[in-house]
Amino acid sequence: MAITDVSSVVQNQTSQTSTQTRNQLGESDFLKMFTTQMQYQDPLNPMDATQFTSQLAQFSSLDQLFNMSNSLTQLLQAGQTMNSMEALKLIGKEVQANGNSLVLQEGSGVTGSFSLAGAATQCTVSIYDGNGTLVRSFPLGAMPAGQGQFSWDGLSNAGETMPSGTYTYQMQAKDINGKDVQVQTQTSGVVTGVKLGGTVPQLSVGALDLPLSAVTVVRDPA
Repeated sequence: MAITDVSSVVQNQTSQTSTQTRNQLGESDFLKMFTTQMQYQDPLNPMDATQFTSQLAQFSSLDQLFNMSNSLTQLLQAGQTMNSMEALKLIGKEVQANGNSLVLQEGSGVTGSFSLAGAATQCTVSIYDGNGTLVRSFPLGAMPAGQGQFSWDGLSNAGETMPSGTYTYQMQAKDINGKDVQVQTQTSGVVTGVKLGGTVPQLSVGALDLPLSAVTVVRDPA
């Protein structure tokens, strides 16, 4: 049997196997194909040294890729474990992340954070419930560029105490010329728990789940 025939058969079988179990081929599978090719080569027309050396080099490269893949997998797992440990340390801490959610506890106020790209002469905060209905709107007056905060006492425009839950807010800021100033709204709250099921730990902040990677500020609660 000519080696080209065996190679063709092995390649066809490999193609079929790859289609069925594309993600299940391992180092031993490629070694088995390589030894099978050598076993069934034509003794009257054996593989030449150049071709043999080339395939050995290819197998060596493949072996290094498998080892590298295993090392990267171990590094990824170690990184995930480290992230989980860091996330657990945040329980009881106040964290801040980009977003526009407010977690209100009935009978108490809540603080919202934001960042202004420039100085504003007029700033207005509008707060909405879970259905998107406006419940409160109030002015903040002039604000400098940079980080800022506002406090909401949990009351509606009608003076009613709003129930506990997650609310969203929007900010409108104008400069001295009446042009809009870019605002980056931020979500903040105290971490009450950590969810470790996914690849990135999720911090429980009231009814919110914030990915650890989204956190920009960590501080002791006021």
